[in-house]
Amino acid sequence: MRNRTSVFLAIGALLFPLGASAMAPGGEVPTLPTCEPLPPSAERPWSDTERLHYDVDVMGALAGKLVLLAHPPRDVLGSRQLVVRAMAASNSFFSKIRAIRGRAASTLDADTLRPIRYQEETQEGPHERSAEVRFEKEKGARLMAVDYKRNGRAGKKRFSHVHEAFDPLSAFYALRTMDLAEGRELCFDAYGIRHHWRVSGTVKAVETVKVPAGVFKAYRLEGRAYRVDDPRRNREIHVWISADEKRLPLAALSVMDLGPVRAQLRQVDGAIDEELEDVVLTGLPPPKPPRPAGRRIR
Repeated sequence: MRNRTSVFLAIGALLFPLGASAMAPGGEVPTLPTCEPLPPSAERPWSDTERLHYDVDVMGALAGKLVLLAHPPRDVLGSRQLVVRAMAASNSFFSKIRAIRGRAASTLDADTLRPIRYQEETQEGPHERSAEVRFEKEKGARLMAVDYKRNGRAGKKRFSHVHEAFDPLSAFYALRTMDLAEGRELCFDAYGIRHHWRVSGTVKAVETVKVPAGVFKAYRLEGRAYRVDDPRRNREIHVWISADEKRLPLAALSVMDLGPVRAQLRQVDGAIDEELEDVVLTGLPPPKPPRPAGRRIR
């Protein structure tokens, strides 16, 4: 069966790869991890206009680019919100194998840095997918309300969750704010590719890593993401975050059907990547105006 991809799996391996998943050997059904409260968050370490540029390679060959962009907080209907975005596209070499481009945006509560709404649009060859996720509270229950479209066919899903929940983009920015230390365990729920996931991992070590942007001391996080409705479908997570005041996402490693996928930080800030923006925005549908979010979780 062909692995499903998103802007975060096929090109953006930096973010939690919640798209394709491997089956546990022998049909064994793993037990879903039980989550403890996440460590407290500090002040956000990124600036209002931070831009992070990444090279993405597949089996060692450069395959595309990924850019993460932050925006300053703004007042919306009496609350302060901020938006973080991602854009990714395969290069001409990889596009001969699989042409991929996509974008995503996560709207966060500027005080708690928890997600309010998430939107993504991706195009893989002739296939187009989009989704909007609203993080709501309804009659005491916490929900991820999903409206999605796949090759023109629309659908809805609702996922009830007990633990803190994120989308792939907000999860990564939230990790940057947390008090990390060797041996610390992390666990939360997440949305990814029309499914509900349980993400569990550990800060394994502090080590020196070299990426195109330079040499850094970094926290190495290892873990696994499990599909809540079928924990046999799961995949490994490997992420490196700088152990300094900026908490830069330095690198990540994942696996897709074509082989290992690696994203590495190439540049912090710098000029806007107009070439990438042109590739991503050309052909993708214009962003939809956001729907009102439900009651936000405090």
